[in-house]
Amino acid sequence: MPLRKEYLLVSSEDRMLPTRQTTTNFICQLPNPIGNIVKTDLVSVSADYRIANITAPNNSFTITYWNYGLTIPALETEVVIIPEALYTNSELLVAIVQGINQILTNNGALSICTGILIGSVIRLELEFPQIPTTTNEKKFTITCTSPTFRVVLGMTSSSISGTYISSIGAFGGARITMPSGITLTGLFPYFLIQSVALGNDTMTTKGLYFWRAIVNNPYNTTLEVANNRTDDYVYAPKMIYEIDVRIIFPNGSIVDNRGGVFAFLVELVILEELTFDE
Repeated sequence: MPLRKEYLLVSSEDRMLPTRQTTTNFICQLPNPIGNIVKTDLVSVSADYRIANITAPNNSFTITYWNYGLTIPALETEVVIIPEALYTNSELLVAIVQGINQILTNNGALSICTGILIGSVIRLELEFPQIPTTTNEKKFTITCTSPTFRVVLGMTSSSISGTYISSIGAFGGARITMPSGITLTGLFPYFLIQSVALGNDTMTTKGLYFWRAIVNNPYNTTLEVANNRTDDYVYAPKMIYEIDVRIIFPNGSIVDNRGGVFAFLVELVILEELTFDE
């Protein structure tokens, strides 16, 4: 029997209710059923890349420090908000240090925060503008109420306090070393498209089934097709009425594209029935 190819654009903009709340986990209803499909394949991908691994409300922590710049110096507690984005470990460290220093500058605290990565572990140091003489003057504490963000930062408890180190800067300072490394999602080298309708016929070594893979470049925020299409077909003929889509990371969690459109072009190989003229 002859084979015929058709092409179908699947877009999150066309998703049906009640799945419109997410652009990476949705269903598209077909206007008419398509039958005798013996193979499906991925041709191209288009995405409004808004993937982030730090998003509100899990993107803030508080710092408690001694404000040497006040007329009457005192302890202050301020909230540091990390902007929503897709971060690498080094980019996250920069954002944390910048956020802390912005607060210190705005409040005239005179202290300066610096930071380094030890492998993937964050180490922060708060340099004092004068030699401290009391426990409060040596204070530097980070508190995070979000369990999700604590894991990202490498915190194993809700609060961690710095240790006074006299050799930091000219007048000493407080050092905080996170007990664990940074944990960031979204930096996987590929994503997976799951679709029962199109056929979850591929499996990872960990047993995760999916339809097709997409190469992810988080540093250039691009996605590329990772599959070599062939003219072979392996399915028994089937009919589809709707296209279900789940875009997932290799660990099985759903990709958060923060409302960005996700679309891809599907090639359908259809088995045509022969007709004979009498």
